[in-house]
Amino acid sequence: MRARACVVFFCILGGCSDDEFPPPDFSFSVADASFVPVQLFSPTENIKFDSYYSMFYEPNTDHGPDLELAVTWVDPQFRCTGPVPNGLEVLTALFSARTSGISATKIVIRGGPVLGQTNVYTGWSEIDNVDDRAMQIDGGYTIGEGGSLDGEVDYEFPGDISVRGSFHAIHCPAFDFTSAE
Repeated sequence: MRARACVVFFCILGGCSDDEFPPPDFSFSVADASFVPVQLFSPTENIKFDSYYSMFYEPNTDHGPDLELAVTWVDPQFRCTGPVPNGLEVLTALFSARTSGISATKIVIRGGPVLGQTNVYTGWSEIDNVDDRAMQIDGGYTIGEGGSLDGEVDYEFPGDISVRGSFHAIHCPAFDFTSAE
């Protein structure tokens, strides 16, 4: 798991795709009036995050190919065209399955002036709805257009810092990664 987290970390901060990607369209209808977008709360600033999902593909695991989901919450100044620029807040959780109801307690990436300084946390994130449009094929996977994930996040960090809210994540191909192992 540590190697997987490191690979995802370098992919998101270093970028893995040169593909052009238009600005995100986060418009969607929310039937639940209690929807509160994911936000970073801290003594120095509050930032509403955009949410993206990506795929982590491991072709050679003990049980065969494995395709996992990562969800990244990031400063809205980011556009999915490459790595997250230095100075922007970012947080990523890796989910071990692509199913509704799956939870993640482990954060694999923290970056930015506030979150980058943290190393202890408590909390969770959960995917409530999965429409990732991913299909495993011989030698890899493909992702159809229009997919999304919905869920909740609630992480707390020392210093009165938290990231919490509801998310609607769209696919960011710049964050997709295939393990070489």
